[in-house]
Amino acid sequence: MRFELSEDGTTTNVLDKDDLVLIINALNEVCNGVTDLNDDEEFATRLGTTRPLARYTLASLTAALDDGRQVASGERRPWS
Repeated sequence: MRFELSEDGTTTNVLDKDDLVLIINALNEVCNGVTDLNDDEEFATRLGTTRPLARYTLASLTAALDDGRQVASGERRPWS
């Protein structure tokens, strides 16, 4: 993981594959595996977001990882 500072003062966080896999695995456990968080209200209290939004984020990150793997393997061009 690295952070890039742009000329306008904003920071971009660049994740490598291992960082992304770690976040995906943690989100998967929180969304689908931790029984203490079965109650949606408790989920929102502990995580500060709703379960549907967490699952959407999980799906988006998983798709980004899958897209990156397809591009790396030559299955798909990055702009297609």
